[in-house]
Amino acid sequence: FSIWNLTVGTSLLSIPWAIGKAGLILGPLFIILVNLTLLYSCYLIVEGARHFGYKDGYKDFNDLIRHFLGPISEKISCVIVSIVLIGVCLIFWILASNFMYTTVYFVRGMSTLPVTLYSIGIDIAHKAEVVCPVIGAINGTDFESNKTETGNDRLFDQYWHQTKTVPLYLIVVLFPLMNLPSPVIFNKLSSIGILSSLYLIIFVIIKSSFWTSTIDTNFELASPTFPVVTGVVSTAFSIHANLLPVTQCNRNPQNTVRDLTIAYGCSCATYLLVGMLFFIKFPLSVQCIQSVFLDNFGPDDIMSFLGRLTLLIQNIVTYPIIAFAARIKIMSTLYGEKYPSWKHVLIFNIMVTTICVLGAMFFPNVGTILRFVGACGGLFYCLLLPCAVQFAIRKKENRLTVISVLSYIYLIVFGLSNCIAQFIIN
Repeated sequence: FSIWNLTVGTSLLSIPWAIGKAGLILGPLFIILVNLTLLYSCYLIVEGARHFGYKDGYKDFNDLIRHFLGPISEKISCVIVSIVLIGVCLIFWILASNFMYTTVYFVRGMSTLPVTLYSIGIDIAHKAEVVCPVIGAINGTDFESNKTETGNDRLFDQYWHQTKTVPLYLIVVLFPLMNLPSPVIFNKLSSIGILSSLYLIIFVIIKSSFWTSTIDTNFELASPTFPVVTGVVSTAFSIHANLLPVTQCNRNPQNTVRDLTIAYGCSCATYLLVGMLFFIKFPLSVQCIQSVFLDNFGPDDIMSFLGRLTLLIQNIVTYPIIAFAARIKIMSTLYGEKYPSWKHVLIFNIMVTTICVLGAMFFPNVGTILRFVGACGGLFYCLLLPCAVQFAIRKKENRLTVISVLSYIYLIVFGLSNCIAQFIIN
């Protein structure tokens, strides 16, 4: 269950959009392919650690890298992981800006309306409208022309803008949390991620039950932009940095591979359920599906408001944990200790915050960032390094076979192709 929780997260918001870019047939096929590929690379890590035993000190994948590939390889891997984690921080900042903006917008709009359990039920049953930001329509009906603004509305929009101001306001909330000496208190609250993931699944099931599926002229079974889905799910299934610490908690280590397989199978089924159900039942053109599917619902939708509020709390809790992990990797690599001084930590946090704020203001495209982070980071840390470690182990023990070498070649070629494809597609 812990592995399922790690794999089912932010990427769930982008999976319908990714399937739309890949097509109805290629989308699910590549989700399954990436799932099996990264499951096998996880197996290589677990087998390497289990073969030598955790008692020998192989408690982290970096320990295996240092022992079999040398300290330089370990430092390179730490830098790669840090870059990936900073990319994840950027994604969290963009999402937090999105959710904070729409949450406040909802509260402001509802301040003059009575909200009761009855009204919430009416909203769920009868307000399943979806928004198409591309054409500015709700279920195909133009809504911008009917919108009237007062002077107060214009003033509010000027100071409360999703990309121009809200990312800056978030500094007040997130930057102090980054500077805490330890994220232990946030680790205890990380279970919120489970609730948000379950809520998103229920949300899609309920909303789609009120939609009548339509197949428009833009509907595709296969698309040349299919690498979008491989990049997005590469981020989702890349848990290799946390794999060994999680599997060590298993009461029955002999069942680790079995449990890992079940967890990856469940996470794959979750992505297929949410992605396919949303994609097939979506009542407008699939071109309208956004890279964060909650953006397809208006700010007055109560269910999407609850989802955004839950995800906002999750992002605020999780962001310091991710930033702390990136900081530990960088500081340990550069200075040999986790906390060299408060000045080093402050400078690092300012740099990360600057990257996140600028990204949220000028490039708030979650789907694109997800696929680049997943494809490029996954190539090195999740595919290349596990193959290199396992190759070194088998070579040392004279256990190299043609099948094992071919499997390593497949993983590396797959990762390289996935990474290059992200730069080729538009």
